[in-house]
Amino acid sequence: MLESVSPEEIGQFGQLVMASDPEAATVFFERMRERGHSLDTLYEGLMAPTARHLGELWHQDRCDFVDVTLGVSRLQELLKIFSSAGDITVVDIRRRALLIATQGDHHLFGLDLIGTFLRESAWDVVMEKGLGVEQNMRTVADEWFGVAGVAMSAVSMLDTVARTIEALRRASLNPAIAVIVGGRAFNDHPELVARVGADAAAKDGPTTAIVAKRLLIQQAVAA
Repeated sequence: MLESVSPEEIGQFGQLVMASDPEAATVFFERMRERGHSLDTLYEGLMAPTARHLGELWHQDRCDFVDVTLGVSRLQELLKIFSSAGDITVVDIRRRALLIATQGDHHLFGLDLIGTFLRESAWDVVMEKGLGVEQNMRTVADEWFGVAGVAMSAVSMLDTVARTIEALRRASLNPAIAVIVGGRAFNDHPELVARVGADAAAKDGPTTAIVAKRLLIQQAVAA
């Protein structure tokens, strides 16, 4: 049985994505695939923990903001390179998702991961990062979405997320739009899901794809 990605490998990968050689991290990632790790495992077991690891290094003053920015940028590049989203054909127009990072939230890599998993599960995904509530409202008013996902990286953003969700429901072309929230704050405090008015929370990409499908089925049954 293939072992999971180790903390040592996450630390090594973190150093490589911040290194001067842009190819080093790609070579490391390809070697992990050659060892038998699936892309899903590497997305959630290597890339996501590495992004969190870079943030921890910064908070501990073990690297500067420029290093972290470079590292996350390279993670995003790898995500695009290895994603097979372009091979997926969306067959159900209801499988459209709007993923939102509210203004002031700069922890965006996790949202990119969610988008990748949804696309690989045959969802049509639209991303809105750092836009105002009014723009989010216009998007759901002009286009049909089955699901909206809203990220929250810190409890201090609770009111902003709640206002965003309330506005989405009020403006949505789909009156039954389902809302999923994600972020460490919801993992640590699951009671916040109801407080912001969401239907469910998901802790990672695979879970989001499963929850989104379940909520879409519930909409179809209720229609």
